[in-house]
Parts: sequence; structure tokens; C-alpha cells
Amino acid sequence: MRGFAPTWFARLRGESASKIVPGFVVGLVAFVVRIFPIATSGGFPLNDGGLFYVMARDLQSNSFVMPATTSYNGGQIPFVYPPLGLYLVAVLHAVLPVRLLDLFIWLPFILSMASVAAVFFLARELLPSRFHALVATAAFAVTPVSYLWVVVGGGVTRGLGLVLGLLAVAWTVKFLRRGRRRDCAAAILAGGLAIMSHPNAALFTVVAIALFGLQARSIRRTALVAFGVAAVSAVWWLPVVIRFGPARLVSAGSLDGPLIGLLEGFYGLLSFATTQEVFLPFVAAAGLLGMLLLLHRRSGFLFAWMAVELLIDQRVGAMYALVPLSLAASYGVADVILPAFVRVTEYGDGLVPEEIRRSGAVRNGLLAVLCLAMLGGMAFDVSPASLEHAVPAATRDAYQWVADHTPADARFVVITGGPGGNEGNQEWFPALTSRISETTPQGVEWLGAEKWRDVSNDNVALQKCASDTADCLITWAAARGHAPDYVFLPKGQLLGPLSPSDCCTTLRKSLLASADFAVVYDGPGATIARWVSRP
Repeated sequence: MRGFAPTWFARLRGESASKIVPGFVVGLVAFVVRIFPIATSGGFPLNDGGLFYVMARDLQSNSFVMPATTSYNGGQIPFVYPPLGLYLVAVLHAVLPVRLLDLFIWLPFILSMASVAAVFFLARELLPSRFHALVATAAFAVTPVSYLWVVVGGGVTRGLGLVLGLLAVAWTVKFLRRGRRRDCAAAILAGGLAIMSHPNAALFTVVAIALFGLQARSIRRTALVAFGVAAVSAVWWLPVVIRFGPARLVSAGSLDGPLIGLLEGFYGLLSFATTQEVFLPFVAAAGLLGMLLLLHRRSGFLFAWMAVELLIDQRVGAMYALVPLSLAASYGVADVILPAFVRVTEYGDGLVPEEIRRSGAVRNGLLAVLCLAMLGGMAFDVSPASLEHAVPAATRDAYQWVADHTPADARFVVITGGPGGNEGNQEWFPALTSRISETTPQGVEWLGAEKWRDVSNDNVALQKCASDTADCLITWAAARGHAPDYVFLPKGQLLGPLSPSDCCTTLRKSLLASADFAVVYDGPGATIARWVSRP
């Protein structure tokens, strides 16, 4: 043991800087853009996760056996969500001395960092050099859409699905090329677990395996992986199908209809505007150059992969489409942009070739682009366009008041002005108050497309009242035939430090003056009004 440290340090010093420092820099940038919103969250999960928080508690209270329904928001939603991430967070809470809420902060962050490593693992298998793989990983790491849906509270399922899906694709490619049984086993296990983690991860994994199978023209090996993945994931989906039927399992797959999904996908595909980059769209531009180069070389696979992801995934297709776009960006940088400044004769095994390391202008230029992209990611993190904002502590105090001072069967509506319910309040309100929020859309997708459209349209109409008066609420309630018991209006900057200081100033003043409502709470985090004259 005495000689271990000197030997280890000698090995480290003997390693080429081209194999250590660049990877460390990319990892550091990925860390900064992901930790930045968490550091300002006030010790609460970013954005969503309320539904999963309750489902994890349901598993714990039911001895880790999936119940028929979740207790979330009235207990009507069937417990058919892919459960692996829910089991993971529930088990970790049972064995670790940490709060369950803390796991919804830090586990998504850890999974987001792991996804960066998984992209490098996949890129090493698909790209011609370690430098190409490093560029692809850097492109993925700094692009906001790569972590936007992962570092938030719901990342306990999305992040796990993303990491497992990437690993499944990488091992599938290895198996298709080399035929090794260990790669086949790893691909089957990772793919099956990805399907058990998140619906969109399942879609990504299945589509990628199919596309790579078609490219490799290996039906037998592709079928072996596909059947194996189906068998592993059957641990979850087979009991669900037996219990609820196949319609319930796929009910969340097409909420807005195929036409809307296709139109959104075509826009994203043609505009290359899905990366959410703030200052300059470095990754989108490099990806476009790489795609054009590959098409010139008669290789359209990455473009086809990106197109399929954008066209079939209505929700987070942009995140999964970023994987082939980042791979293409490596060609744009290494084979189009850099040759204009320096001639690289051989990329070799190092992360950065010798010619680039010797050129101070090129080396510093790449570092400057990476730093500017990092600053752009941080700027996006605090912008209202980002979802990486937590429910303020004062609003959570108002949640506690609701739990302590309103009847257990009281029904609420939460008004924030956000028709999609994506600022966190609508989802966390029923989770932390144990009260019903009548227009919260989260979880309703598992009740079928018709129910989803009813609740979604109801919520859209309700949120329009955020900038109106109390008469708007009365009209809204009369149109639907009934009114809730209470109205909950949060206060503060709901979408981060650059958002308006109040979502509902006019409505708040109108409720205070209306004879149809009685304000029962008006604190720093929310205004709560009881509906006195109900239609």
C-alpha cells in the first residue's frame, strides 16, 4: 500500500493530456449547466415530479406491490406507469437516511450526468475516432434539451429511461457487429429495463433497435434482441395487460392526435430549432453541416434516425433526436469546420489529435465555443422558457395551510396562467395537500385520450381567467355545470427570476372584492378563495 499512491500518480502523469483534460472539461461543463438550476431551487425538486412522488409513497405503503390505482389527486388514476424509476426511488428512500423529496432533487441530476457518459459510450461505437466521440458528447452535454426534462423532479423516471435506452442501443450495435453473447445479454437487459422506466424511453429504444437492425441487415440478431427485450419487460407490462387490458397500457401514447404530432415533428425537423440553445445554435449548425456531409457521402442513417424521433414522439422527441444530431455534429466539427483551420492527418486514439493541441488558436477557439455554450445553457436555465424552476417555499407554506385548514374532501382549482400545467404548481398541489385539483392534467393520460382532452381543454379555459376577473371564473364554472370549493392562486415568480412577479394580479384583486368569493388565506405565497355562490 505504501507504494500505491506514487505509482498511481506516476501513471496519471504519464498519461497524455489529450486523454484526460478534454474529457474532464466536458464533464465539468455538463456538471455546471445541470447543477446551476438545482443550486437555486431552494431545496425542492425542479418543476414536476408530484405524481411520481405520490406513486413512490403508494408503493411503500403497499409493501412494494403495485396497487390498482395511485392515491394521487383522488385515487382514480390506474397504476400502469412504467414502475422501475418509482421502485428505485422508493427503495432508496427506505434504505438511505434521506428525505424522499431530496431524492427527487439529486437522483435526476445523477441520472442526467450518467446520460452524458452513456452518449460517449454509444458514440465510441458509432463514430470513427475518440475525438468524434468527444465532440458528440460535448454537443449533447451543453445543449439544454438534453437535460431539460431530466434534471427536473420527473427525471427519476425520464433520466433512468434515457440512460438505459442509450446503453441498450450501444450494446445492440455491438452485438449486431460482433455477435458476442455478452453484448446481446447486456442489450436485452438494458432494453427491457428502459421499457420499464419510461414510455418515451421505450419508444426510443424500440425504434433505435429496429433502425440499427435494418441498417445492419441482420434480421436474426435484431429479432433475438427484440424478443429478449419484450421478455424482460414482460415482468411489468404482462400483469398490466391482464389487469387493465391493452387499451389502458397504450392510452398515453397519442394524446394530441397524429396530425398535430406530425406537424410539430416536421417543424422541428426542417427548422433545426429543437436544441433550445440561447446565444448561437452551435450544436444545431454543426449538426446540420454533419448531416449534409453524411448525405453527400450517401449515408442518411443519422438524419433518418433524427427524423423518426421527431415525427413519432410528441412529448420529448427533441431530447432523443438530439442523440443522432450530436453524433452528426461531430462530423460537422471534425470533418467540415476544423479542416478549414488546421490539417489533421490522423485522429488517432487520443481524445484530441496532436495537430489541434499544437494549434493554440484552434484549441482556444474550441474552448471558447464550449464556454459560450455553457453560459448559454445557464442563461436558459433561469429563463421563463425553461422548466427548471421549483415551487417557491412561500407557496409550499400555503399548501400546508390547505392541508391543515380545509376539509379532506375539498376540491380546488389552481390558476397560474399556464395552460399546460408545466410550472410545477398544478402537479405538486394535490401531492402535498392531499386535496383534489380538478383541472390538473398530470396522470390523466392513463385514463384515455378522451378524458385527457376533456381535462386539458377545461384547464386551458380556466387558465385564461388568470388575466381576467372573477366573472371569468363564474362563466367558466357555469359552462362546465359545476364549480370547485376553492380557488388557489400562487404568488411570486413562477417561472424563475426573469418571469413576472405575479401571474394573476387582476384576478387576485377581483376575488378580494367579489361577493361570490370569500378570501380565506392571503399570504406571501398564495391567495386562497372559497367559492361562496356556486352555480
